[in-house]
Amino acid sequence: MVSAKSDIRHLSLLPSCDSICPLPYLNDLSIRILTHKHTYTIEEYTNEWHSVSAGVKTPIQVTLIGVPYKPSTGPLHDRYWICFDEENDKRLGITLNSLNGMGKKESSIQQIDDTIALYALHSYSRYADRKPKRVDEMELEYEDFILD
Repeated sequence: MVSAKSDIRHLSLLPSCDSICPLPYLNDLSIRILTHKHTYTIEEYTNEWHSVSAGVKTPIQVTLIGVPYKPSTGPLHDRYWICFDEENDKRLGITLNSLNGMGKKESSIQQIDDTIALYALHSYSRYADRKPKRVDEMELEYEDFILD
């Protein structure tokens, strides 16, 4: 999940996840993002994406989720990036502490175990695909768009 306002210009994966997500084939992957809406517009997300995503040619499905009366609130907290090979039922996931501080502060990126990766994929499907209207007494709204 990426904040629409950031100073990120490059992303390097160390170690790379070539066994599941071969980086030379990045443009052949399906990329999906689920993130909080906050107060950003789709245009702001699109502009920021184009400033940090040089070379990524595949369209990216983005689902924004938010609480209409309180934009900084929502059901998501943790940040996961999951590479998922459905054909071979393999997953590799990482978690990031904060994207706002990347490049400004030391931060950790940690590999997660398969159970957490499955949980993150389930959460993605719950919100991006099924789109419940309410969760824990919070009314939710969604916006879908394609970054290309």
